Amino acid sequence: MLDKKFTFKFQTVLNLRTKQEDVKKNDVGFATKKHQKETNTLLVMKKKEEKMIVKWRDETQKRLKIADLRRFADEFEYIKMRIDDQNNIVKKSEKRVEQEIELLIEAKKQRKIFDKLREKYYDDFKYNCLKDEEMLVDQIVTFKTASSSRG
Repeated sequence: MLDKKFTFKFQTVLNLRTKQEDVKKNDVGFATKKHQKETNTLLVMKKKEEKMIVKWRDETQKRLKIADLRRFADEFEYIKMRIDDQNNIVKKSEKRVEQEIELLIEAKKQRKIFDKLREKYYDDFKYNCLKDEEMLVDQIVTFKTASSSRG
């Protein structure tokens, strides 16, 4: 081939799209990690609620004062409220993960567009190089033929 080097005129855009995709991958990772943390917190709260129910059953077998029952009911109501709040947090974090995945998919599409464009430009470049090479060979053959017929 001739001494030509392929340069893609949109290489900086392709590099930017690749970096954006990497950032989106990290964002998905962070959102997933946060969602997992919130889900684990919810599971811990639900286990605490189950323990409270077991404790409630055990305590109701004994004679209890009204004040103890009220305190227990308040604690139970508080944990229920916290579980509801945590459920909302988990739902929000799940939506965040889904949004980040959508953004990642879009970033991948953008990068692939420029990858395909680069590939097309490279194929055109190779074709033109081969064409130039063939033209050079034809010129050399023509020159040699013309030189030998004169001489």
